[in-house]
Amino acid sequence: MKASLVKIMQGSLVASTLLLTACSQLNGGAEVSSAKVASKVADNEFARSLSQLEQQASQANQFEYQYNSEKYRTYLDNQPILINAHNGKEETKLFYRNGKLFAVQDATGLYEFNSTGQLVRAVDLKGNLVDLTTLDDKAQSLQRYADNLAKRFSYNKADRNIARVAKDQRLNYLCIDKIKQVAQTNRVFRSSANQAKSADRLLAELRLNGNQYYTMDCQLSQDRVVKLSLISK
Repeated sequence: MKASLVKIMQGSLVASTLLLTACSQLNGGAEVSSAKVASKVADNEFARSLSQLEQQASQANQFEYQYNSEKYRTYLDNQPILINAHNGKEETKLFYRNGKLFAVQDATGLYEFNSTGQLVRAVDLKGNLVDLTTLDDKAQSLQRYADNLAKRFSYNKADRNIARVAKDQRLNYLCIDKIKQVAQTNRVFRSSANQAKSADRLLAELRLNGNQYYTMDCQLSQDRVVKLSLISK
């Protein structure tokens, strides 16, 4: 099975491999190429779809978020196209199409979802198709994870309405609202004064959710938060 799947997909995935490799290099870290996994799938259309999403992502706006050892890079058009999530040990790539989860690649394989959120195909890292009846919990877990990340890393109201905010207030406004979004909290307490390093960068000591203390570093570009880190104290 593995040999025949690879043979079917070899020719059509040369361009995809190049795109995915380039995207991996942009991330600056080692990861399992989606192309290597997708090349085992006997479906040229699926492989082309992944390649197209990677290409769109390479041209899209980016948002980088770090929470202690966890790192996320989101590629956005009007909504997420691709999210690379690294938990400090493993990397997961989540592909979205028209705002809905399309595919997930993690340390166990590649998973394809249809437009209604149903898992329709799973391939392990050796290229073997996996019985979907054994993956109900896995599929639900991936869907919840993808929905949570998309909600936290999409554009928010502050991003969309920034033109209404005075220029000298935008740095603080955008950074605080983005923290609320990614940390999923309604209140942000500063335990130190803001340190505006420039018109586009803000440092501060924060308290979230009662007794959680963090050092924040927030950076803007063209009135968008492009980098945000929260490191526990």
